[in-house]
Amino acid sequence: MTLLRRALEWPHAVLMLVSICISGVALAADNTDVVLLKNGDRLTGEIRRMDHGQLELKAAALGTIYIEWPAVAGVASNAPFAVDELSGRRYYGALAFADDGVAVINGDQRIELPLAQVSLLGPVRDSFLGRVRGSTSVGVNYGKSTSIKAGSFRFDAEYNGRKSLASLSSSVDVNSSPESGTSQRMLVNYSQRFFLEGTRFWSVLSSFERIQELGIDGRLQVGLAVGRSLIRNTDSDFVGYLGAVVNEEATKGTGASQSAVEGVAGLDWRVYRFGSRDTTLTSTFLVYPSVTDFGRVRSRLDLTLTRKFTNSFTLNFSVYDDFDNRPPGTNSLRNDYGIVTSLGYTF
Repeated sequence: MTLLRRALEWPHAVLMLVSICISGVALAADNTDVVLLKNGDRLTGEIRRMDHGQLELKAAALGTIYIEWPAVAGVASNAPFAVDELSGRRYYGALAFADDGVAVINGDQRIELPLAQVSLLGPVRDSFLGRVRGSTSVGVNYGKSTSIKAGSFRFDAEYNGRKSLASLSSSVDVNSSPESGTSQRMLVNYSQRFFLEGTRFWSVLSSFERIQELGIDGRLQVGLAVGRSLIRNTDSDFVGYLGAVVNEEATKGTGASQSAVEGVAGLDWRVYRFGSRDTTLTSTFLVYPSVTDFGRVRSRLDLTLTRKFTNSFTLNFSVYDDFDNRPPGTNSLRNDYGIVTSLGYTF
């Protein structure tokens, strides 16, 4: 119970980490990278990243621009870059033009890759904050006729290392009405994937949850999983994984807690170009069949559609659904779902 009580203090730690990430500014690289387009144009600036089927370039005269990857004929830079193939192999080195592709140069080694086989490309930053990418969003809704108030907060960040990918995400949804009072749904997830050969990986999973509608005042869990990219191309990634977790959960209103062992099966699907270059669809589906309480099954679905209307600001539409066929406590719902509209900022 001591661990769970400490976990109930996580919101303060999460808010502190969020403020550090948002306030940090990565060191800028020299604007000496070159992008050659298929129409013959040459652009000079700082290559920030290529993913989502787009190349992000910060040009001195044009500001930050996004270029469709199929429109690129070649890239060159003297700075060290990480380049991922669709097969999952990763290369490090400077970039140079090559026939119908890009050359990655590391010392005496030169590897040429077709541009159509490149799934991700980005500079290797020396600083911690230079490797962090993420977003945050806030939404508020109020209905005068029903006096129903709803507020939401989202934060997501990824740290891309040489052999691993660390992800931190948090969400808070608060609903209030005169009839049912105030209920809170809070999730804090941290995971780290360690890359193996190809697109396979093993992952450390950890989370804290509070879903009061399902009778959960707090649930702290940790576990391990193995997975791989099932379908991967330049504009989407479909990942599956299997594993096991152990958790301790406190029942709402009683202070009682219990421990459990559960299996976990998950699917992550990211579509980077959903009919428009500025739109991204991200979805996660998780199923937790209990081992120690045989027959109990939990599941979660999170889906977010993000539309950029400037280089940094977004309009987000999210749907979440939590299910538990045997929720703890009395008068607990088996299903909790919601729809959230919010404004966001990417960094």
